[in-house]
Amino acid sequence: MDELVGQWVGDLRGTDMGKVYAVFLREDDGIRATFTVNIDNVISNGAGKVAAGDGETIAELVLHDPAEAAPTDSATVTFDKITSIHVSGRWKTSTGHAGTLQLVRSDTKPISQQSSTEPQKPIEIVAREGKLSSLRVYRKELELIVNKIKALVGGTNDVVVAATIDDKKQIKQLSHDFFARNDLPQFITSINLSLNDGKQPIAKVIVVNLHDQGDSTFFVQSDDTLWVSGSFSELDGLFRRYTSPAFTFVHKYGLNANFLLLLAVVALLPEVPLLSRFVVLAALLLVVVLLMQVHKAVTSTRIYLAPELSRGFLSKVAPSLASALTAASLGAAVAWLLKAFPGIAQWLGFQ
Repeated sequence: MDELVGQWVGDLRGTDMGKVYAVFLREDDGIRATFTVNIDNVISNGAGKVAAGDGETIAELVLHDPAEAAPTDSATVTFDKITSIHVSGRWKTSTGHAGTLQLVRSDTKPISQQSSTEPQKPIEIVAREGKLSSLRVYRKELELIVNKIKALVGGTNDVVVAATIDDKKQIKQLSHDFFARNDLPQFITSINLSLNDGKQPIAKVIVVNLHDQGDSTFFVQSDDTLWVSGSFSELDGLFRRYTSPAFTFVHKYGLNANFLLLLAVVALLPEVPLLSRFVVLAALLLVVVLLMQVHKAVTSTRIYLAPELSRGFLSKVAPSLASALTAASLGAAVAWLLKAFPGIAQWLGFQ
């Protein structure tokens, strides 16, 4: 444990992310640790003894908020690796927050093993982002995605899950604790999955963001080009199971049907009596609203968390089925307009 003595700086990740300044001092009865943590510009202090036993080195800390005199919480830091220049470990508070810790020594400079005038090759960060159309994901599939992220990143870190439940309540937990909750709703429309291996100087990072507003995305970053390319392909292939090209087309261009209907009505109105024009415009408005609601219902993102729900045969073919029905309905509507109102066909040059 003598290698711990000194000043260290680093960061913590997990359910909370922030910067850490740690000081380890040798006292008569052992080593005393003092931590200063900055999470979202909120400073917390912790202090306690470091003990070794059963093959583990552990620091038991009492946490204090600078604005309060009494202790606010307690935490345990388990050190997995201790060297003269680097410390890594895991942390967990009494309130259930947990994650990983990475520290580097800041009070002395490491002695160079050899001198060399050869310039160092700069680190190249490689990142790729993929966009997803709206999709439906069930609990077992969500767990499969989480396991795939763990397998790609490697290491002992767990995936951090950030989700919005009940439209307002936001939670952030490690995936193990998230799936163990018994108060999850039947489905949600927004979830974020993130994981990094915590290695320095550049960590392997995967972030999956599924939500109902705009495009869902997945992001891969590292200094390893081959790993980024392979991980991106693995995730892209995994997400293709839950959508289809036809469903993606309807998601992007389905509302263009409203524009086509508007063109048809503009061509029709000059030949229709004044009173009938109001009827046609009212019918157009009703159809436009109906198409918007159908498009939203069919293409909205849903993440089902109820364990009893699973993807059945109908849900597997739903994207293609919805695409086919939409195309058939639009074709039938256009054919009926051309037959009922020959003026439209003449205006478009069909006759």
